[in-house]
Amino acid sequence: MEEDENGGIQKIERLHELATLAQKSFDEAVNVDDDGGDSNTAGGTTSHSKEWDVAQRVSQLWKYHILASNGGSVIDNVLNLPDSCCATYEENQQENETGQESNTTYKPDLLQQRQDSDSSNMTDRQLSLQSDIEREGLNQLQQEELMDDSAEQQIEQTQEEAISLIGLTSSIGRIRNTIVTGHELFKLRDFDPEEDDEKKAHELLETAIKILEAVGDEEDATTDDGMVSSKRNMLLSSANDSSQKKSSTMPGAISLISELKGQLAKKDSLDFATYPNHPEFPDVDLSGLMKMMDGTPPINQVFSAKKIVRLIRREAETQLALNKVMKDVENAESKEMKYKSCFTKERIGIGGIIPNPLNFLPEPTHAMENWGKDKEFARQFFNGVNPVMIEVANEPLSQLPKSMINHFGEEQLKELAENNQLLFVSYDDLADLNVNPHQSFPLPMNNESANGEPAPQDHPKYFYAPIVTFIYDYGTNELDVLGIQLERTDDARVYTKNTSGENEWLFVKCQVANADSSMHQWVSHLGKTHLAMEPHIIAIYNTLRRANHPLYTFLKPLCRDTLLLNWAGRQTLASYGALAFGDYQTSVGVGQFMQLIGKMWSRYSFFEKSSLPNELVSRGFTQDVHIPGYLFREDGMKLWNAIGSFAADFVDVLYDSDEDVSSDKDVQIWAKETTDPQKAAIPGFPTSFEDKDTLVKVLQTLMWMSSGLHAAVNNPQYDSYAYAPNKPLHLRADLATLPKDDAEIRDWMFENMFPHISSNNQWLKKSTGGQDAAIDSLVMARRLTLSSSHCLDNLSDEFVTIGKEAYDTFLANLKVISTGINVRNKEAEKANKAPDNYLNPSVVPASIEI
Repeated sequence: MEEDENGGIQKIERLHELATLAQKSFDEAVNVDDDGGDSNTAGGTTSHSKEWDVAQRVSQLWKYHILASNGGSVIDNVLNLPDSCCATYEENQQENETGQESNTTYKPDLLQQRQDSDSSNMTDRQLSLQSDIEREGLNQLQQEELMDDSAEQQIEQTQEEAISLIGLTSSIGRIRNTIVTGHELFKLRDFDPEEDDEKKAHELLETAIKILEAVGDEEDATTDDGMVSSKRNMLLSSANDSSQKKSSTMPGAISLISELKGQLAKKDSLDFATYPNHPEFPDVDLSGLMKMMDGTPPINQVFSAKKIVRLIRREAETQLALNKVMKDVENAESKEMKYKSCFTKERIGIGGIIPNPLNFLPEPTHAMENWGKDKEFARQFFNGVNPVMIEVANEPLSQLPKSMINHFGEEQLKELAENNQLLFVSYDDLADLNVNPHQSFPLPMNNESANGEPAPQDHPKYFYAPIVTFIYDYGTNELDVLGIQLERTDDARVYTKNTSGENEWLFVKCQVANADSSMHQWVSHLGKTHLAMEPHIIAIYNTLRRANHPLYTFLKPLCRDTLLLNWAGRQTLASYGALAFGDYQTSVGVGQFMQLIGKMWSRYSFFEKSSLPNELVSRGFTQDVHIPGYLFREDGMKLWNAIGSFAADFVDVLYDSDEDVSSDKDVQIWAKETTDPQKAAIPGFPTSFEDKDTLVKVLQTLMWMSSGLHAAVNNPQYDSYAYAPNKPLHLRADLATLPKDDAEIRDWMFENMFPHISSNNQWLKKSTGGQDAAIDSLVMARRLTLSSSHCLDNLSDEFVTIGKEAYDTFLANLKVISTGINVRNKEAEKANKAPDNYLNPSVVPASIEI
């Protein structure tokens, strides 16, 4: 559902004032020694009971004021607190506007008043919850395991968590003030970029820059204002030392918006352009890739005010969480624990009774707990972030390499194939890349550093082009890995679980995961959705939108924000310049992943590769092959069919006959623009529209590309990539340096192979803005999975005048799909299996908007 942005301000304001109460309790906690000396020394007089009393009070604060609310996240709960807890946004606004005090004001001793009150402002449900929480919390505090010899450790933990709450006080307060200061943004909340209002668009971007500048300034602050105690300042400084490693994305975002603002203008049409050759590979022709937009995006591609607020909020939340995360990473006992410490906890404090207000980098629990298991490794090829690579091996003797055939034997492979039990993935295109390992800072893009010297060529990233075979068990409906071949020679070794050391086998699977991440990020995700959709959107802009054709009503929601995202991506993630994300974070590098996209596009045909049924058939998933549990196929086909019915109903509204379609000049101009070699040049797209069925298939395919297909390869990114060992974007070692002793391999992998997590190398730090690569990729995955307010089931406002009945029917069909997925996920959770919600229509954006 669409988020109320004014409500968002209220939430931030209330959370700020609530955290201020936590500051008061924390001041008492850190100053508890002032009367009697240091409790850790022999002469200290402060008793454990006094410290426990203070710790309990901190816990009670959050129990009373957060847990006693009506459920939901911390920020959401703050909005529902009784008005006696803190002043509301409206009252503060009234005070600011009239100069009069509001009826509800903050009082320093409000915590004690709250505890002494008769709870008259609490509902029966809140009182009941409060009672239950108090009882549960006290029981936990009184358990022997928390009160025996670990008491001091528990006290220290609670005080550390209290420090985090005060960090929240400071940061939320500053961010809240920044958002309120930028209230001009909300005056533009109803601005629709489709209006092509150049003045409003410039005002929107200018306001966004001001807010980003202010928020960026606050990221550098490590302490609160002068009202805090000197001891708390000292503790906060210690707690925030590690936060200096975090990178700020604000300067880059401000630069991009400034560039866009400087060139923003109303455009009647957009020009097509071809991709230039990459400087690292100047002789590799990239002009055969899909066409891209020439110049900056048009006004209708500018993000709405609501989306800008949501993006800033996500960035602010992430930076708040990093304060805590970086300290945990530094303090981790081993390299492996450092990777597990990259996340915030759902609950904190003694016995976990305090809900964590900083849980903005949640643990990807399933991946963390199961990443090394064979069946989880296999499951992700069905239902993970890249479910479009796996194929049915119906002709194994021609589909698999000789070494694989020799290892398992022809008869066994043919028997498995006949029973539809044999599947495989082959990363053939990776084998054609010439530079392996690839340097993190390739020349000539990184010729100069701060001291004028070129980047050192001693940060290699390795990759293989593996072939993986899987076996399907119809008894358990589970996929399992059969064998892996890393190298491309006739006598290459085939690794299996039974013929490999335990850690050697883990190493091999990680090499496959790394290869899969390269193909996923740059081909399945960027190439087949973002870049493949771009020339379609340009053609639609130049024809149907320009003609104000009723078909644009259907297509408009599919085009939202994509051109701006792609343009920004070419300046950042896929930049041809120095310190490019695609170079330092991925094994193949920008120049080579552009080659991978080129290979994909050279084989591309619109209906064959972007129509879901045809694409599934091309990988052997024909209608007579029934393999349960492939949820990309099962959920995808339900969504595909619902989209097809909607497209058919919509076309029926506009056209009575095939002749009406063929005689529609604007539709024929659209087809010509889309297929013209000098314009969109989409292979396999109809050169003309002669009947309703063809038009329906085109609309169905376009909506699937922008919604279901993109959601399938984008929505799982945090679950898959956040914990780096599960799906590493790059690896720093290969077989040549693998330890001979299997017992040494696991520690070696965390120390030498996975993306670095504690490096002091200036170039590595420079590339990630001061962060470690594992944290940098985690933060990026978090940004790329921002939820949408324009999902398929939230488009009623788009179909008010045309197609309302058709959309209402579509919406009913989507609700049936959602209900089925929700029921399945509840059953999966009960069975301790991974839920799969990625193609639930309620979380599938209509366009490629993130």
